[in-house]
Amino acid sequence: MATFKDFENNWKTAIDALIQRNYSDFINQAQSDATTFLDEAKSDLKRWTGLYAANSIDKEDLTSLVDSDKDLLELHALKQAGLAQVRWDLFVNSVIETTISVAVKTFV
Repeated sequence: MATFKDFENNWKTAIDALIQRNYSDFINQAQSDATTFLDEAKSDLKRWTGLYAANSIDKEDLTSLVDSDKDLLELHALKQAGLAQVRWDLFVNSVIETTISVAVKTFV
């Protein structure tokens, strides 16, 4: 059975790929902001992925819960680096979608 550490490792790999593919001009800033999100949301993510792994919640519930932590993804470094609002919004949504996708794949 997968553990939260497995989720973290898979998440970091997926986020790094996302950043390399779409934000190569802001790699350090994007990695910093994504890591801050994971650190700040960790206790929630542990609880929610545990519930998902135990089949106590479904993917829709998990999606709503993770989406509720979107405000934790403040992106200070990316804003300071001058990332345009549209790309900033895309990054936020991509991180949230990646988080959900990785959780589902990890705890199936």
